[in-house]
Amino acid sequence: MAITANLVVMFRLADTGKADLNQGPVKLATLAVDGKPMNPEEGLAYYQKEIAKHPNRADLRVGYGNLLLFWKKGKEAKAEFEKAVALDPLAVEALYSLAKMEIESGRFKEGYALYQRCLKSFDEGHFYRMSDEKREEFHEHLEVNLWELKKKLGLRPSPTQDLSGMAQEPIIRKDKVGRNDPCPCGSGKKYKRC
Repeated sequence: MAITANLVVMFRLADTGKADLNQGPVKLATLAVDGKPMNPEEGLAYYQKEIAKHPNRADLRVGYGNLLLFWKKGKEAKAEFEKAVALDPLAVEALYSLAKMEIESGRFKEGYALYQRCLKSFDEGHFYRMSDEKREEFHEHLEVNLWELKKKLGLRPSPTQDLSGMAQEPIIRKDKVGRNDPCPCGSGKKYKRC
């Protein structure tokens, strides 16, 4: 009861500008929407307003779909991603999100086809929310997901099948990993302990 009372007081003080909600033990979720920090509710209102003004912008549809996923509104998010792909067939992030949703729903073949479409359009595709630095990592992630799904479906590459999306060369490390650096495998452990 005391925690609830403290929260109510904190929110009232924050509304008047006399308190910062992120200074207490409870942290509210904030996100960046088009470079502006805001809470998820403000983000929904922002996207709804912007989409009403610019209904044919695929980037707004992708951002709104991502925010709807945050709110666990999968059906609405899927509709936004589908609209983004209808507006821009090379919207890689929308294709990827649709693939993940299909796989989570147990529709593996549909997800596999969407993953393939992502890889085929990767180089000339459009990225609305992903930075350039993250794209190479995303590409590798996409290849791994496609390979795992291919195994799950029992598919084998045929000699005529295009394998250009699959990594054929060994990955060469450019930077030397120090003993106390985080392991590059992503486990979160130090390199010397992994």
